[in-house]
Amino acid sequence: MTVSDNEFLYIEISKNLQNKVKKELYQTSENNREDLEQELQYLIYRELIKGKFDDVPDIFNYLEDKKKTRIA
Repeated sequence: MTVSDNEFLYIEISKNLQNKVKKELYQTSENNREDLEQELQYLIYRELIKGKFDDVPDIFNYLEDKKKTRIA
């Protein structure tokens, strides 16, 4: 069984975000942490499935867009 590019991307992003998610979960009650963690993982997965990462701008386009929004 081979892992598709999307599955690999999901796994890598999940690993990278896991520490951040765990850290942020301490802002909620202990009783709700597990449910919230599952919900966040689901939302990450859902966004990856949509394929929104195909349209990520490079750093120069991003900075240019930020300049335009500050001027407007």
